[in-house]
Amino acid sequence: MIVKAAMRSHFDPSAPEASRPNPNYLVQTGNRLRQMDRPKDPANLDAEIEHEFLDQQCPGFFRRDLDVGNNRHLIFYTDRQMELLAKAKTWYMDGTFRVVNNPWK
Repeated sequence: MIVKAAMRSHFDPSAPEASRPNPNYLVQTGNRLRQMDRPKDPANLDAEIEHEFLDQQCPGFFRRDLDVGNNRHLIFYTDRQMELLAKAKTWYMDGTFRVVNNPWK
C-alpha cells in the first residue's frame, strides 16, 4: 500500500503513535486530490467520453462505445483479459450496480 510505504520512509516509527498521521486520513486526502484530476461525471448517456483520459490511464483498455437500441454500452478490456476469457469454459458476471453512479446503470 502506498500510504504505508510513505509512512515508513517519512515518519519516525519510534515517535509516539499520537504524533503520527492516521493512515486512513492520508488515503482520504490522496483520493480527494486525485478526484480533482478526474473528469466530471456525465449528467446523461449522451455525454462524450474523454478517450484521451482513458488512454493515458491504461492504454488500449477502452475498446468500443456502442449504441444498441436505446442503450449505450462501453466496452473495456485488456488483451490479456481477452486471452483469459477466450480460454475459459464458463463466464460468470456480476451486476453490482449499487456502486455505479447515474446515469451508468
